[in-house]
Amino acid sequence: MNHGLELRPSPLLPDGPRDRSVLVGAPQGFDLLRSLRHAKRVRMAVAFGHMSGWRQVESVLAESKAEQIDVLLGQAFFQTEPELLYKLLNLCKNSTGPKFRAKLASIDSTFHPKAWIITGDECSEAIVGSGNLSEGGMVRNVECGLYTREPMNVAALEQWFDSQWALGSPLERSHELYIQKYKNLEQFKKGLRAKLRNAESEIADREASWRRKDALAKAIQYWNTEDGKAAVEQRRSAILRMRDALGYPEYNFTGDDWNTFLRIPELGRIRLGHAAKTIASIARLKSVLTKLKDRVLSYESAVDSLIGIPGIGRNLATKLVVVQSPTENVAFNEPIERALQSFGYPSPDGEFSGSVYRQLIRELSPFIEECEVQGLDRAAALDAFFYSYAIEQNLLPRQNPSSGASSSPAPEEATAILALVEPQWLNQALNELRDGKPEIYFGTDSLRVGPAFEIEPRSVYFKVTGKPEVVARAEFAGITDRNPAGKRLQGFANDAKWKYYYGFRSLINLETPVPLSELRDRNGGHIRNDLSGSCVISDPDL
Repeated sequence: MNHGLELRPSPLLPDGPRDRSVLVGAPQGFDLLRSLRHAKRVRMAVAFGHMSGWRQVESVLAESKAEQIDVLLGQAFFQTEPELLYKLLNLCKNSTGPKFRAKLASIDSTFHPKAWIITGDECSEAIVGSGNLSEGGMVRNVECGLYTREPMNVAALEQWFDSQWALGSPLERSHELYIQKYKNLEQFKKGLRAKLRNAESEIADREASWRRKDALAKAIQYWNTEDGKAAVEQRRSAILRMRDALGYPEYNFTGDDWNTFLRIPELGRIRLGHAAKTIASIARLKSVLTKLKDRVLSYESAVDSLIGIPGIGRNLATKLVVVQSPTENVAFNEPIERALQSFGYPSPDGEFSGSVYRQLIRELSPFIEECEVQGLDRAAALDAFFYSYAIEQNLLPRQNPSSGASSSPAPEEATAILALVEPQWLNQALNELRDGKPEIYFGTDSLRVGPAFEIEPRSVYFKVTGKPEVVARAEFAGITDRNPAGKRLQGFANDAKWKYYYGFRSLINLETPVPLSELRDRNGGHIRNDLSGSCVISDPDL
């Protein structure tokens, strides 16, 4: 038998929805408002109160036969509204019917109950639930309360309420301090909400302009071309050479090794003018790289630390973290920045930093995921695509010869340099490379290098002396200003001394000679006739 109890939940308030704030275990026909109106005493303890909740019971409590109405409100998280405190404070001072008393609960611990105790003429009843004194807690939210009029349960609740009431502070003594803190917090929240709205607006604007899907589609298409595959492999191989130059993973490199590293052009060409500054801080540089290897530093922290070393900027810093882990990092250089800008990705405001780098990695996550799907090292693949796209779209700035800089070609024009050779030297070089020699070097002083010219070609086209056609192409391997011991030396010279040596691998004899007038590099770069001279079999300094 259920003794007249409602078997299914009923609304907490008579006109409330049955699927929102409900009451379980109440007798049939139970009406909270009627109980409050005819009570002898009412006590409520709630985590917070809003005027929207007070209005649900305000008129009933004002007309109640109760001799005393006690309201205990929590202070946690400053959710109780000051307007309600002022309302209760006025009732406490001026009520002529029921005697109102109100307190703020102790702040020694979070006050989080929701309980009503209603003492009547015939019995006492109580409700314990999840809803606060708010419209949401009493009507709109999905809340659940349990009704009881079991004397032992009600008595235990009354004892609990009395203990909490004793710990509370009378409203007339505590409301001013609470309200001041509430207002301070609201001001802070207002500023925070404004910042959030601005951030959301900026993100929305960036998402609207950043044509990520378009860029990704072009990247996938490029990576599946023969040129794309070759460019990615070229960079992957270059990263291994960078590691060798820096003595990875021990990082036991010297100043000369550092200069060798700087002259590897893949993943962004580095200006050589600041090399001496960095070499002077080489111990500090090695320390940062070692901490990065040992995971003492995150990649973002390492970028910040590297940028703090003289002579190291964003390109070089990101290039160094790529050397540590090309599968987890991406170089950020001018071609990448220009290509991203063309797809609507805005350049970061202010100085480049680790946090900016982290955001860049986040924005490139779809590209990174595609690299993982295709089994590509992200650093090599992304640099290859964005560099190729920047060249294709002519996005890189041209150097102005009148500015006092070298009149040598700008980076996008230096993708190939024409070399004049004697037939016998070209044939010998082809045979040596095909016989397994990994690299072949030639020397010259006719191509200006060093601080005045910091651009190394990616490929060189060879033209046989006296013939108006190109007969071979070679992949650029490296450059050095000293005799590379153990290397086979060939070359050109206008005098007896050579200053620089250029290394090539994979020399390919073109099946059909290309007329010089029609030759362009595969990326559309200009062909420059900057090397000339006769074949010399060996280095006169050896």
